Amino acid sequence: MKKILKSIFCFASTSVLLSTSLNSGISARSTVSADLSAFPTSIQSEITELQAIRAKALQEYNDYANEKCTYNADVPSDFRVLFVETQNVITNKENIVQATEEDNEIFNKVPEQFEMVVEYISNYNVNIITDTLIIDEPVTATTDYVLFQDIQPWLEEIAPFASYDSVLVFSPENHDFGCPNTSIGARTPATGFSYAWVPIALFDHQIHEPNPEHHLYSVDLAIHEWLHAVENFRDITDSTVIMPSMDIQTDKGDIQLVTDTNESYYTNTYYKWDDVWPADTVYGKSEEFYRGREPERVAYARAMMNGTLYDCEKLRYLGMFPTFWKFFNGKTFLGEFYAQNSAGEYAAFLGTDTASIQRTPTPDYNDNAYIWRLCYSYEYNTVHAVSEKFTYWGYDYTETGLAKDTFTQVSFTGPDTYYIYNQGAGKYLSYDETTQQYVFSKFSTDDNLRWIINYSGDNFYTISPKTAPERRFDIFEANDIENNPVNIHVATGYDRAQTFQFRLNSDNTYSFYPLLSQTRCVKESEGKMVIATGNNSDKEKWVIKKADEILAAGDGQTFLKGDIDMDGAVTAFDIAMLKKGLSMGFDSAKSFFAADVDESGTVEVVDLVQVIKFVMAQTDAFTVVKNPELPTE
Repeated sequence: MKKILKSIFCFASTSVLLSTSLNSGISARSTVSADLSAFPTSIQSEITELQAIRAKALQEYNDYANEKCTYNADVPSDFRVLFVETQNVITNKENIVQATEEDNEIFNKVPEQFEMVVEYISNYNVNIITDTLIIDEPVTATTDYVLFQDIQPWLEEIAPFASYDSVLVFSPENHDFGCPNTSIGARTPATGFSYAWVPIALFDHQIHEPNPEHHLYSVDLAIHEWLHAVENFRDITDSTVIMPSMDIQTDKGDIQLVTDTNESYYTNTYYKWDDVWPADTVYGKSEEFYRGREPERVAYARAMMNGTLYDCEKLRYLGMFPTFWKFFNGKTFLGEFYAQNSAGEYAAFLGTDTASIQRTPTPDYNDNAYIWRLCYSYEYNTVHAVSEKFTYWGYDYTETGLAKDTFTQVSFTGPDTYYIYNQGAGKYLSYDETTQQYVFSKFSTDDNLRWIINYSGDNFYTISPKTAPERRFDIFEANDIENNPVNIHVATGYDRAQTFQFRLNSDNTYSFYPLLSQTRCVKESEGKMVIATGNNSDKEKWVIKKADEILAAGDGQTFLKGDIDMDGAVTAFDIAMLKKGLSMGFDSAKSFFAADVDESGTVEVVDLVQVIKFVMAQTDAFTVVKNPELPTE
């Protein structure tokens, strides 16, 4: 269950032509039905999946109204959380609050304990993925806690749009600060993630003699604020879905623990929830660890997370039923896009109504008014467009001048290590360590075919050889001229010549546009790379796949071992192709993995021998010599 991210992820989707809203017949607020054939394949599957999730979530909400929900997910739902410590804060009262060494030690324990407690109380149906950011520069708080806007400069490259599901920010507890606060909900297009501020609790300091058997009280505060972010599921359809509040100390009475021979539960006369603490079979922590300082609140969070919180007035169970969690892991945010009309003109949003849309022949890379964030609305079961420049303003496509625009995605998933394949050349990009330049080659698992793509900001990226990460794609002399060469060069500081925007085409290939040009992209030309005017040719189309995923799953495709020519059978033709591949290389990753019948990660003579024996009916199965070791970045 434990996953610690050491890299940050952006978003990925595709180009899309939107003409109408979506309707699955669930909500009275949905509009007319859309023909999904108008969408490219990848966006079709994403929207279809979200429609199915929405329908199932509403069905579970009805099915478990009077029946306590029990479930164990085959695959836990991922939830990505960034933990941020602000070590020096200038408060709105102009005092300086600095983190002590003990504050830092407490914060360092929070992500792991948060992961353990949340996964335990979710019955391991939610998989928390954590990352950590330390800000030691002064941060100025504009109110009685640190707002998103206060640390936005640090988050712009570390946590771009929709890179996390939640960001939790911690500062030392101080009388200048107010209560913990959730200021951004889970589906806000301003960020693509929820945002909450939490104090590093004084109760966790040694002066207050905390119980060493308990998890940190700071973790309790973080879970409380984190769960506030999911309360907006009450908006899923016509406000008829009831979500409980995480604030359980109400004017209806204090929390009481009720124990009898049949059950043990808490109640505040408004809600009722179980006092249940099963043995931890994953992390091996004690019941005392999970109960913590305020077990009634941890138990409440458990009931909230599992849809087993009983509403004594509504006479039904409430909370996050299983499918509600599947809306996370960035699913509802479809990415960042350019919008173009039928004349090829780009849309920029410059005001607060549809009359404020301006059209230009090319986008302005320095103006985020050209960036449109597409978000699936589970409230209306439609897709909304939100201008990055005015992130709190969006609308349904059917009500705007964008209704017939083509949307081309410019956000990309990364950073990571990838194979890069040119569709026109039919070969992979490789790095030659001798010449320190690239070549085009057939597929192999050699490190020279792997490329590191790193986020540079504003939807632009650098591309570097894995074996020479200090070098990168570079436009010769930073000139925006037709057929200007693209080489591999050390970092020069000229980002306009060394950073690229990845525009996703309708066939799920990418075109690379350098920062220095709005019209020219990277193309293959006679075994070299140049920048030239984009015309949708195969030579400017690049297939990018994560190296780990290709090596782990044989390029992620289904194939028959030994069937190198992909005709559905293992024959003498495959023997001939395997021999050719041993001497000249394989045209595709798929053929390579079909030839690697012993799953060693390389294709060798022993694979050829096994295929020959199979064709001659001397064996009816291939022997696996060893499992390939996946690369560790």
